Amino acid sequence: MLFATARPNLPSGIVLITPDLGKETPTFEIHSKSTSLGAAFSGPEIGRFQSGGQIYSTLYGQTYEEDKYGIYLLMAYAELKNECERYTFGLHRDLINPIAPNTINFNQANGAGNLGFVRGQFRAERFRKLNQNTKLTSQLALSDPVTTSFTNFDKVPANLLEETAMPNIEGRLAISKASGPHVPGTSIRFESGFSGLVGKLRRTDLPTNRIHDVWAVGTDFQLAITERFGFRSEFFTGSAIGNYNAAIFLIDNQNLDPVRSTGGWGEVYFNWSPCVRSHFGYGVDDPLNSTLSPGLPTRNEVTYANMIWDVTKSLELGVEVSHWDTTYTGPLLDNDAMVYHTRFRLKF
Repeated sequence: MLFATARPNLPSGIVLITPDLGKETPTFEIHSKSTSLGAAFSGPEIGRFQSGGQIYSTLYGQTYEEDKYGIYLLMAYAELKNECERYTFGLHRDLINPIAPNTINFNQANGAGNLGFVRGQFRAERFRKLNQNTKLTSQLALSDPVTTSFTNFDKVPANLLEETAMPNIEGRLAISKASGPHVPGTSIRFESGFSGLVGKLRRTDLPTNRIHDVWAVGTDFQLAITERFGFRSEFFTGSAIGNYNAAIFLIDNQNLDPVRSTGGWGEVYFNWSPCVRSHFGYGVDDPLNSTLSPGLPTRNEVTYANMIWDVTKSLELGVEVSHWDTTYTGPLLDNDAMVYHTRFRLKF
């Protein structure tokens, strides 16, 4: 259940607040679109590799921005892996800035500092132990430049968005340490990564098409200070990266010029007990004003705090309070909202 004091862009998974129209616009929604179903597969050994794969979906529909029920695939890939290497083929999460805030809100600060989405890709990874507890991970992916969740030709600008017959290239280099207290849900005590993205997008235009250089660089960081307390964060800067959940989802402006943006998020977590945990965080996405045209968002911020209680291994209860602040170029007026969110989840 979600209650917002002003109208959000996506009521079931908030990403920004719509402009202030001078009227009261509180909203309330009860939904089950975040219901998920997945399966992991293990296949035969092929040479020195173990084969397998994973499929994972929710009920947000093929294009989740339309906020309709339906099957929405988040992962569907096959893999070959061993202790030193891993290769995946199919739909997978982006390599660049791979971690995400722990929010009850389904979209996890997308459009407010959390860069990264899902797309078709071929991924190669290599793992090297520097010592007993320290590992160096190098990753490279050839990925689909366009994710269909952001392709809607009914919205302005309606000019066709497509790839240029070349894949995007994503890469990441990370060092991690596994000894001592661990970040919940991982074997990581400390991890620091640096990642990047390069590619191109084409917009249909007259008299000639527009070709956008897509690029971004990012960092990610995780640290478990004690068994109960730790910190996680990401930072990025780039251009034409709206379909990577950055730049408040802007790829280009109404003149079809690319939008530049910088953003990131940070989160502190605390485990009150083995069954109760909280996350306190802040995220911001800040497109460069000189690359925007009238009527576009200029900055999107979220501050959040939540508490999650694992009543049993199968039953989870959660509550989250967040504040969203979205600013716009003229003539649109800025707006902000308090959001109160509860979740009841069965896991099996």
